[in-house]
Amino acid sequence: MEASLSVVVPVFNEEDSVRPLYEALLPVLSSLGMEWEIIFSDDGSSDGTWPALVALNQSDPRVKALRLSRNFGHQYALFSGLSQARGDAVISMDGDLQHPPELIPELVTRWQAGDQIVHTIRKDDQRGHWLKKSTS
Repeated sequence: MEASLSVVVPVFNEEDSVRPLYEALLPVLSSLGMEWEIIFSDDGSSDGTWPALVALNQSDPRVKALRLSRNFGHQYALFSGLSQARGDAVISMDGDLQHPPELIPELVTRWQAGDQIVHTIRKDDQRGHWLKKSTS
């Protein structure tokens, strides 16, 4: 049986980010040679995030979308996505492209080599604003 991968993405008011993230993930996931799904978990967004997710699902059924009834917080949105994931492995990432999709093949390779938990460590980017760096 072929292995499968789920990518879980909690989002909140990220109407402008979901399509660019999908477009960045699509070639990476398609290159893996495995089945995959992307699960967006909308944490009660008040902008156009939900309609954007519905449109993605209509154009690509591998994109799933969950909608929480209100804003419960990032961890609840992540948990709701994880609870619906059907892949043999799961990768979680934020919806604003701060986690580079191009690292996914390396994570999958480590998992296929037998690692049960694979994580990344953020390299500090000195170019950003000090407030952004201190809060992320």
